[in-house]
Amino acid sequence: GIVDFDNLHLKEGALDFLNLPVNIIHGSIGKLNLKFPLTKLKSQPVILCITDLWLVVRPKQSSPYTQAESDRQQAKKLKKLHNFEKKFLLHQLSDLEELDSDGADADVDLEAIKANQNANKSFVASLTETIINNIQITINNVHIRYEDNCSFIKKPFVLGITLDQLKLITTDKLWKESFLKNAESYLYKLTHLKNLSIYSD
Repeated sequence: GIVDFDNLHLKEGALDFLNLPVNIIHGSIGKLNLKFPLTKLKSQPVILCITDLWLVVRPKQSSPYTQAESDRQQAKKLKKLHNFEKKFLLHQLSDLEELDSDGADADVDLEAIKANQNANKSFVASLTETIINNIQITINNVHIRYEDNCSFIKKPFVLGITLDQLKLITTDKLWKESFLKNAESYLYKLTHLKNLSIYSD
């Protein structure tokens, strides 16, 4: 399968999951392409390609309001998660009660369901690990600009990074590109950087 997105705009909080002390002032991605071999996820890598990544970030300015708002959002997310877990458990209990009402064969059916659930979890976990271990990432034409006008009020400064290409691939222990099928003690990733530049003002 192939998924293409063009002219994506990044929200201010798009990097919050990384817990970085910056906010996005402007962020855009010219093109995002994702290729995933649906029938060969166990033998071929998922390929993610990003072109024209442009970010302007500034340091976060903490205040009681923003902290309170952040706490409220976190509490709301936890409440949703707890409600989902509660519904899931109620659904599971309902299934068990139906099995118990079927009579003598209930134990056999329950064990079969448990075995099937465990097998499904094991397969999904194994597939997810294989995808993550082998994903190939290429980012072309990167420009990240950090603007700081609050650390030194009398002398604001700018720091920027430009990069023609970043490529991340999975390799074997000899640093040759390979596909990792089974979990191993060590995971080898090779990163290529092309024309990395740093500037300040």
